[in-house]
Amino acid sequence: MKDHRVEKLRSIQDEVKEFHPLLNVLFRKLTDIVSVDYRQGNSEMGADFILTKKDNTLGGTEYIGAVVKIGKITQSHSEVERQIEECDIERTVEGGKKKIYLTEIWVIASGTITQNAREKIHNKYKSKKIKFIDQDMLITLIDTHCSEFWNNVTIEENEYLNHVRETSKEITHNNGMGFYITDNTYVPQSLIKIDNSKSIYKLTKPRPIKRVDIHEAIRKERLILIEAMMGSGKSTLLGRAASYFSNSENFVQNETLPILIDAIDLYDDHSACISNLITTTLTKFKLKPQKMYLIMIDAMDELRITNEDRLAFLSSIRESVKNQDNIKIVITSRNFDDPELEAELDGFFTRYQLCPFTVPQVLDLVKTICQDSSAIARLEKDLDRSQVFKALPRTPISAILLARILKENIQEIPSTMTDLYAKYMELVLGRWDMQKGLQSQIEYDITNNTVINIAEFAIENSLIHIPAGDAKSIYNDYVNSRKFQIEKEKLFEKIISKNEVFIYNRQKKTISFRHRTFAEFFYAQALSRDNKATINEEIYDMYWSSSYFFYLGIKRDCPEIINAIDNIDLRDEKYRFLKIIGHGGFLLAAYLTPYIIITRSVESAFHDAANLYQELIEQKTESPLQQFSAIQLLCIISHCLNESYGYDYFAEAIKERALDLFSRPDICESGMVELFLLNSVLVKTKDNNAHDLMIEQYGKKIPLALQAAIVESTGEQNKYSQITERFSKRFIKQLKGNRNMQIALSNLYEKAIKDQPHHSQDIQ
Repeated sequence: MKDHRVEKLRSIQDEVKEFHPLLNVLFRKLTDIVSVDYRQGNSEMGADFILTKKDNTLGGTEYIGAVVKIGKITQSHSEVERQIEECDIERTVEGGKKKIYLTEIWVIASGTITQNAREKIHNKYKSKKIKFIDQDMLITLIDTHCSEFWNNVTIEENEYLNHVRETSKEITHNNGMGFYITDNTYVPQSLIKIDNSKSIYKLTKPRPIKRVDIHEAIRKERLILIEAMMGSGKSTLLGRAASYFSNSENFVQNETLPILIDAIDLYDDHSACISNLITTTLTKFKLKPQKMYLIMIDAMDELRITNEDRLAFLSSIRESVKNQDNIKIVITSRNFDDPELEAELDGFFTRYQLCPFTVPQVLDLVKTICQDSSAIARLEKDLDRSQVFKALPRTPISAILLARILKENIQEIPSTMTDLYAKYMELVLGRWDMQKGLQSQIEYDITNNTVINIAEFAIENSLIHIPAGDAKSIYNDYVNSRKFQIEKEKLFEKIISKNEVFIYNRQKKTISFRHRTFAEFFYAQALSRDNKATINEEIYDMYWSSSYFFYLGIKRDCPEIINAIDNIDLRDEKYRFLKIIGHGGFLLAAYLTPYIIITRSVESAFHDAANLYQELIEQKTESPLQQFSAIQLLCIISHCLNESYGYDYFAEAIKERALDLFSRPDICESGMVELFLLNSVLVKTKDNNAHDLMIEQYGKKIPLALQAAIVESTGEQNKYSQITERFSKRFIKQLKGNRNMQIALSNLYEKAIKDQPHHSQDIQ
């Protein structure tokens, strides 16, 4: 079978126009070659190329002359000998600044070099260091350094495709994620078509949302606009597409020339004229006209122009390719959040939305970057139950920031959330804009403080939608009381257009935070900045609890605040129950607080939870919770504590409190409930022996409801210790033969607490 590579080399007919350009590319990719000087013509003096090679053994440089011929070299090839002899002549390099003599000669042929030719040359020029590179050696070198040559791609096309790949890497790197996004870490992204054509008055059955990849979208559409918020991976997506289309095999197969450019460069250098861009590219890289062109335009949102000018920019692009079916356009931009502009865009481009990551995709990216088994083991569980994390957009930047935080300081997910929000909000409010020269430090500080003040106004006045006029007044109060050299109107418009944070309804003239937790995070910053936090029972209220979670996360090391929280006198059973739900999150947020303070707080929290349960079943207080049966209420409280404290961070504190209760000779009924609740959390964290000491020490003295709950909770895990397994079998056997026990247990499971007379849980 013929080797197509040999045939490819044999097909070279023109030494200067075909073979020299190939070698010019190849030489520059060889190890230790630091410069290549092409000498064809009057300045040749025997050597078609002069290669400067770094001497890694003794230091310094060596100079190699390349004598190049197409076809076969035989012993009668006198032209080769002439060129070798001329290589003795002194010559200059570095633009004539340095005189040198060649220390080595390479004789290179696109065909074979006969053994007789090699021997003749060696014998005639014994004093010279001569090496031969024939077609076999060439094939090896080309395979190693520029294998694209075999794919029917010209040298010029190959160099251009390399340029596109390098540009795509730069775009990915410059967007802030390039250090983390590699072939091994990239998570494939998908698109959803934005369709605003359906009338809201038509009652049609909704179609399932169809996701497509960018290659499918490009195959189907000519003019594409991909929209997504900051950090969603728009530039990475476009860079990956450019890398795909600049692969030489794909280039030949698709017959499409990819052109990747920033919107700013297209706007400034080409006046949004695609034809001008194509002509300039072909001329600069000496390319022939191509069958198809794929123009990929990145970061249109970074153009510092008005929405009207933005629309005109897109219109110019569309008009410049109106009657040219061999040109396709893909543009990326942040979301516009301007209904009027979007209505116009629908007539210009097919619009796609970049899909958020699924939780498994977030996990895949975090796992790849973090590479810490102790963090990965609990990551999926923690993410799944973190409502605060679910509020953040599931974007590559969110996952990357989370991975960085976990990699630098391994903590469980709730402990990292405040830091994650802080880093995320820094970026969406303009840290990247500062790096790109689109915003100053002063503008960023004004933006951050204005958003904090708007959040403070919204939270304290229970507002979801904030009138734009009120937001403007808040902004004016801040900037007018300080001396700034800024364009006030322009900056305010920029702030409320931060569509990663706000939704700006231009028709109703209102703004709202994209998610309530965003407002709560910024409100927590106001509490910390202005030292205005109030520690009372309302911190457990659902309305305020997330704000105080973030507030404690900002403080982190705050023993005095934790002590103040523990000293709150909770009389209302509503707040006592809400403490069961939320207190663990507060402690996780304040994870730098001395652990002895955390331990005392955990002890207090479980003691309060057990007392609340006991008071409710003994009907010492009235509560809607008494509509549940005793077992149901125990299950609810146990589940809430498991969710709140089922983290490794609390294990030591919980075990310490459990051992303290074991050491008491006369443990009360409430103490027994507390011990069960503590052990249940340990079971949740896979400690399947957690109930063993309680069973061994107290046995039948354990209240019936707790005995049943032990059997239920361990059964859910499908793993018994030997002690628990014997206890469960004994309990079931006893139940079958004891009618009174069956009735008592039935009441505990099915009868509402409020409908039962006061009773003890002990078996009579």
